Amino acid sequence: MVNYFLLEKTDHIARVIINRPTQRNAFNREMWVELSKLMRSLEMDKEIRIVIITGAGATFAAGADLTQLAAQKEDKERHAYITLVEDALESIASFPYPVIAMINGPAIGAGCELALVCDLLICTEETVFAVPAAKLGIVLHYSLTQRLINLVGLSAAREILLLGEPLPAMRAYEMGLVNRVVPQSRLEEETIKMANIIANNAPLCIKGFKKAFAHWFSFQEGEDHSDMEELEGDSFRSEDFLEGLKAFFEKRRPDWRGR
Repeated sequence: MVNYFLLEKTDHIARVIINRPTQRNAFNREMWVELSKLMRSLEMDKEIRIVIITGAGATFAAGADLTQLAAQKEDKERHAYITLVEDALESIASFPYPVIAMINGPAIGAGCELALVCDLLICTEETVFAVPAAKLGIVLHYSLTQRLINLVGLSAAREILLLGEPLPAMRAYEMGLVNRVVPQSRLEEETIKMANIIANNAPLCIKGFKKAFAHWFSFQEGEDHSDMEELEGDSFRSEDFLEGLKAFFEKRRPDWRGR
């Protein structure tokens, strides 16, 4: 059995390591399911007051496994996949205590989205972020778009999503996407230091602040966004989505048709 995630616990801190380095930690279907289960199990552990998520090897997470995604021909299969992704991300967002993304390398696509649902982001100077959904013909789920806007503001969110281009660490910091940028050699030290400070604060206060943050977001999310959900589904059913995947694998520019 493949262990897609490694778990380490020290005092009140849990470290979750995305463990698929040969595929640059690209998420397949099984990994989204496993991540949800892992976060739910940590939620039941009364000793854990903070979680750190990082990647094995030189990459944080290179997004979704597009080979697997391309193999899903039926609409119901794609819808089921989207649901798995959303459930996994929600298991992080709704975790009762803070989650820190210790970003040790590129955070691309779904990897960047995973980082976005964490409470604090700390990355290396060499880290690159990207949400290339527009280059694949994908409309992101509204909640992720809203979360990005909350972090960086509407203007910067437009730049990130409409261009879909790689974003260097310092530009991400200037936008407010990440909290800290540190040298590679100090990433673990600085992350553990941050985690220990939080873990040593009053647990009820930390839990209360986390709930307050969640209430702010759920207040926004409570609005009717059915039209956006429809657009998301339409994008996965579109000819452009298939063309975007095909162009990615063939390493060429997509021939968009707008349908």
